[in-house]
Amino acid sequence: MKKKIQITADCTSDLSDELLKQYGIGTLPFNIITERGCFLDREEITANNVFEHMSSGGSIRSEAPSVDDCIRFFTEHLEEADNIIHICMSSEISRSYRNCCEALRIMGENAKNIRIFDSKHLSMGTGFIVLKACSLAECCSSPDRIITELTEYRSKIVTQFLIKDLENLRRNGRVGNITYKLCSLFSIHPVFELRHGRMVAKKFYKGDYQNTELRFINSIIRKVRNSEEADPERVYLIHAGCLFREMDTMHKRFEKSGLFTNVCVAESSAAVSCNCGPHSVGVVYVKKQ
Repeated sequence: MKKKIQITADCTSDLSDELLKQYGIGTLPFNIITERGCFLDREEITANNVFEHMSSGGSIRSEAPSVDDCIRFFTEHLEEADNIIHICMSSEISRSYRNCCEALRIMGENAKNIRIFDSKHLSMGTGFIVLKACSLAECCSSPDRIITELTEYRSKIVTQFLIKDLENLRRNGRVGNITYKLCSLFSIHPVFELRHGRMVAKKFYKGDYQNTELRFINSIIRKVRNSEEADPERVYLIHAGCLFREMDTMHKRFEKSGLFTNVCVAESSAAVSCNCGPHSVGVVYVKKQ
């Protein structure tokens, strides 16, 4: 029996295998390009593989699913559901949204029951929206109503990333050479926040990176405590190749704050990791409704 509404998402939503299975979420993989060939994110390559390849001197980059990839993906899922809502990584960061929309144009009448939603986020910022969509799909029979709810919900999500080294973002054209050189020269580590789908520099930290990680976490804890804006149900810590002791320290700092009932940890996808670089740390939470 077909599902009424199937929720699918880009693999860059960084949801765990357990959550994907629990909610029956279909994922559209990104392509990871190396000298050795093209690999499907999550299916054939992981963030750890990315950093191993980079440490050996290899080049690597991510590429959004092609239009043909999107057509195949949607065609397969239409066999399982009457309606599909696909949630993409921010269109300001990736071509995924545009390629999905082009796929629907080519599919014509066959795509009338597919809706593409621009999350305006990445990683677990997108992941929160995917989980919200799954919750809505269980109690709502109208895809259009779900899209309306998601449009309001995405504005409540706070996504921030602390970047250790801008080399990967420079190599992929996300930051300029001057910014990269200044940050490298003075050991400056930027924090980027997602605003209207774009990565915007929010603040800069200088000095030892492990100390910077704690300063970053403490600043978010202070902001949440002072503003009382966060939904206390859940916060996500996302990491790209961080050591266990680093994540454990940051996790305990959040738990000790008592601001969130659940402090969850997620590893970033290969596509996100090869752009943000090793030891990057993200924090994602939702503002109160």
